Amino acid sequence: MAAFQELSLTMGHTLFFGSCVLADLIEGVLGKKAAGLRKVQDYVLASVLFPMSMIVTVVFWGMYAVDRELIFPAALDKIIPPWINHVWHTTVVPVLLLEMYLVHHRHPSRRAGLTGAVTVGIVYLIWVLIVAQVGGFWVYPFMAAMSNFQFFLFCCLVAVIGCSFYLLGEFCNKIFWGGKAKPTEFVATSSARRFLNI
Repeated sequence: MAAFQELSLTMGHTLFFGSCVLADLIEGVLGKKAAGLRKVQDYVLASVLFPMSMIVTVVFWGMYAVDRELIFPAALDKIIPPWINHVWHTTVVPVLLLEMYLVHHRHPSRRAGLTGAVTVGIVYLIWVLIVAQVGGFWVYPFMAAMSNFQFFLFCCLVAVIGCSFYLLGEFCNKIFWGGKAKPTEFVATSSARRFLNI
C-alpha cells in the first residue's frame, strides 16, 4: 500500500524526536555531553527527514489536487480518517520547521548531505521496483499508468525536487540561525528565549 513511505517517515520522525529527548536527558540529568548523538540527529534531519517530508507533502497534495484517485482513492476515507491523513501528509513539514527554528541544527557539508538524501531516495526507489516486480503491483497506483519513459522522468523530477528541498532546508537553517556556529549552551538559551519571547 502507498502508506509505506508515510509510515516510514512517521517512524523516522518518532525515532528522531525520541533521540532528541534522550540527548536532552543525557545532558540535563546526567550532565554529560551527547555530541555524537547530536551530530547524527543533525545529519538525519538535514539529509533525510526534511527533504523526504517535503517530498511527501508536496507530491501527495499536488497529486491529490490533480486526481486523488491516483494517490489516495476515496475508498480509503472509510479506512483512514482525515486526521491520520494529515498526520502523514501535512504536519510533517511544520513540525520540522518548528524544530529547525527552536533548535540550531548544524547542517553537514552540502556534498555529505546531498549524498545521504540521494542514497535514501535510491534505496526507496529500489524497494518500489522490487515490490512492483515481485509483488506484481505498484506501491503508488499512478505508477501503473506510466510508461517506462514517464516513470524515468518522474523519478528524475522527484530527485531534482528532493535535492532542491535539501537546499531549502539548508537555506531555512541559515535564515533561522545565520551562518554562525553557536555553542550548545548559548543555542539552548537563545532557543528558549525566542520561544518564550523573552
